[in-house]
Amino acid sequence: MGNLDNKQKLDENVNYDTLFSLKILLLYVVFASHIFILPNDILDKFPFLNSYVEFMKENFEIIKQISIRTTNFQQAGTLWGANMLIICCVFCVPLAYDFFVSAKCNSNFLLDSIRQEKLFFLSCYIIILLLIEYKFCSVAFSGDLFDTQIRLGKNTEAINSKFGLFFKGGALYALMSVWTAMCLTFTYFFINITFKKFKNLITKFNAKDKK
Repeated sequence: MGNLDNKQKLDENVNYDTLFSLKILLLYVVFASHIFILPNDILDKFPFLNSYVEFMKENFEIIKQISIRTTNFQQAGTLWGANMLIICCVFCVPLAYDFFVSAKCNSNFLLDSIRQEKLFFLSCYIIILLLIEYKFCSVAFSGDLFDTQIRLGKNTEAINSKFGLFFKGGALYALMSVWTAMCLTFTYFFINITFKKFKNLITKFNAKDKK
């Protein structure tokens, strides 16, 4: 009876996690869709946005690359790219929470390593994730991924339409957000487990001193 209740509770958690993931995806698509309502002369109509866009272009190469490639709607495309970078960072929070809940609901070698508090495996995962994210972000920020096609060859006009920027740029930002959220989640687990082990070690050490 107890096992049946546990299985039912686990299924409910999995369903909740799946529903939460779908809500995040839908919300992200809604936010990314604002490219279609931005007028092409948005910065001319609202000059106070120029300082914000210029700041983002100067400090984040990916925004500069979007600006270079969206010649048909440069003002709208650049503003969208700047906004999406912030949205990407904000979405790391619910995504990290989603991964955290998923770690408790699902079972595989990685998640079992977390539950069994295997610091070595967890640290290896974090290093691999960070290396992949670093490589991915360095390529993404250079703008090469915008031109890369599924088939061999490059297309410099790939995001020079609002639909192209929405699909390709949106997918790129989404991947950046997912990888960052994964790194944050596993780093949290690593710190938490390390702290617990360190605390247990101190407790054992104090217990020996009392004896």
